Amino acid sequence: RGPGRSTHRAHRGDDDESTDVGNYLRGVHHRFRHHPLLGTVVEVTVAGTSTRAAQVDALVVAEIGRLQQIFSIFDSSSEFERWKRGEVSDPSEEFRELMADALEWQVRSGGSFNTAAGVVSARWRTAAAEGREPSPDELASLAASIAQPRFRIDDGGIPVALDDCSALDLN
Repeated sequence: RGPGRSTHRAHRGDDDESTDVGNYLRGVHHRFRHHPLLGTVVEVTVAGTSTRAAQVDALVVAEIGRLQQIFSIFDSSSEFERWKRGEVSDPSEEFRELMADALEWQVRSGGSFNTAAGVVSARWRTAAAEGREPSPDELASLAASIAQPRFRIDDGGIPVALDDCSALDLN
């Protein structure tokens, strides 16, 4: 079964004799909870027989696990974390595509979407621990420091770090 713990419970009966469509129409749903996945609790709800629901749940958890191995900021062995440390020279196609999309959205949104926003988030966490807000000047300085993308996409579609990428975050 995938990473983390999981639980399962059926709602409105659990009739393996029925078809998936019949269970759907009668409102028979199976809920599966998994944690931790993607750094949080993931709940999968499937209508159908318990056998089919368990199969679908297993596929969903496997896909989330696969994506987590590529994009997680919580797993130091993920492709994203290794790339941020300069350990990945030939990233996967999915990684290349998502990084290109992230860069495009940073430009399109005028910086409202910013993969380096983790720098500002980290400062707010420190401020919370200290019990005092950062000054407006400090926040303005931080915002200016992340205004420009920290990476570019080369002619081969590979993301290349231009600056410190340690605080990049795709969440």
